[in-house]
Amino acid sequence: MKSLKVICFLLIFSALSCSSKTVKVDNLDVFTNIESLSEYLADKIIENDKQKGYLKIVFFPIINEDKQFKLLGYHISNQIKTSLFKEKKYDLLERIQLEYILKELELTNTSSLFSQENITKAGKFLGANAVLLGDISDMGKYFNINIQLVSVEQAKIISISNAKLLADSYRKQFETDYTLDSKNNVITKFYLTVKSAEILVPMDNGSPPDSYGYIYALDKTYTLSKVQDSYKPIWNTKFEIELSDEKPLTIKLIDKDVMEDDLITTFIISKKDLLSKLDKNGNFTFEDARAKLFINVVKIK
Repeated sequence: MKSLKVICFLLIFSALSCSSKTVKVDNLDVFTNIESLSEYLADKIIENDKQKGYLKIVFFPIINEDKQFKLLGYHISNQIKTSLFKEKKYDLLERIQLEYILKELELTNTSSLFSQENITKAGKFLGANAVLLGDISDMGKYFNINIQLVSVEQAKIISISNAKLLADSYRKQFETDYTLDSKNNVITKFYLTVKSAEILVPMDNGSPPDSYGYIYALDKTYTLSKVQDSYKPIWNTKFEIELSDEKPLTIKLIDKDVMEDDLITTFIISKKDLLSKLDKNGNFTFEDARAKLFINVVKIK
């Protein structure tokens, strides 16, 4: 009898715990906190994603009706990323600062980034095959949040999710612009060794590429020398570079041609993302459909 009472208590407690995450507003289930909301949104993205295969996802800002990036959108995006991290079919790329993307794609303002054409451009530019983005609408008593996972190659929605968040506790975050705090923009020195690459696609003239490249770190540019006639160029070249929290490391591989040089691929990674993905010896491999690039990174103390 005692065990039956315990089981009944646990069932009642579980039901109360689940229900406490939401309240009824105008007969709608509305979440009371960001953590539960974001976990639900992430679970629905996973559930509705019928795409087979591995996805490299870059996170775009969750914006309001005026395409403005607010603090609430930033917090929801971070929580969704934490919840999606458990899903092994997703590789979650670190958020790259909007100003950097706009500059590289020669876009004039944030709102222009959210057209389908520019979402596709930005996804390819950042080495992703999917983009996660969303919007927040102010419904008075609650905020309505829509999230979409969009294929970069096919330019179509892979998965969607929707939920509502009680407005009372989050009104200030919804009205506050998100900006990067420059005080936390720490600059760190590294030794970067570009070891070798593997070109995975034939170049336009059918012959092995004459590969060279550029490395962009903070405000400096470094050059990888040309390696002639090889799909597996070897450099083993060491650079002393600086990386900030704001600007990512960018490496471009290029095929030297007589008439016009061809871009092989571009790899971009933030400092935080790079440090999290290094193995114990400081090695990391960039990889996309066009090439692999093998590097080693050591922090200078």
